Amino acid sequence: MPQLHGKGYKRLFSNRTILRQLLETFVREDWVKEVDFEKGEAIDKTFIDERYRTKESDLIYKLPLRDSNTYIYFILEFQSTAPRFMALRVLNYLTDFYMDYVKTHARLRALPPVFPIVLYNGDNPLRAPTTLAELVDRSDLLGPYQVTFEYFKIAENELDRETLLTASNIVSTLFLAEAHYDLSLLKTALLDIFDYESDIQAVIRRPT
Repeated sequence: MPQLHGKGYKRLFSNRTILRQLLETFVREDWVKEVDFEKGEAIDKTFIDERYRTKESDLIYKLPLRDSNTYIYFILEFQSTAPRFMALRVLNYLTDFYMDYVKTHARLRALPPVFPIVLYNGDNPLRAPTTLAELVDRSDLLGPYQVTFEYFKIAENELDRETLLTASNIVSTLFLAEAHYDLSLLKTALLDIFDYESDIQAVIRRPT
């Protein structure tokens, strides 16, 4: 089954409307209700370690919370394969982000919250552990000193057809086409939805 590659996903989810649909439909966390999506912005990755600068399949977003001075960052990693050590890789990316944040913010007293998401659109089941503890041999030996980390998983092929049909938005239509149908159906389905969505021009216009 054909699927969107990393660049296509990155372009789609750089759009605020589509990003909002992803979080509100598939990330059931309390903080999502507090986000001011209209003021959200994608972050330039030039500050990230060299090995990540050439990656085309990830996105860092900065979102302010309403009635607060708090910003929540999230790392959105797009994957069509399921490497076993995904949790370690995402953690490494997150710590690189934090190290740069410390360097570029004078008199910093606390780090901002970062929410890591892995969006998987592969055909095979995603069996890679979501927690770092699952990758460490006898992690129980370390007690409170073990490193704890977990990323949020969205696996398209684990979402049932009825749930996606009920959501009926751009993101659910994309997941439905990739996991249950074929990408050839995306054009008509998405154009029908575009008529009822805001902030769509950034998605469909060609880059200059």
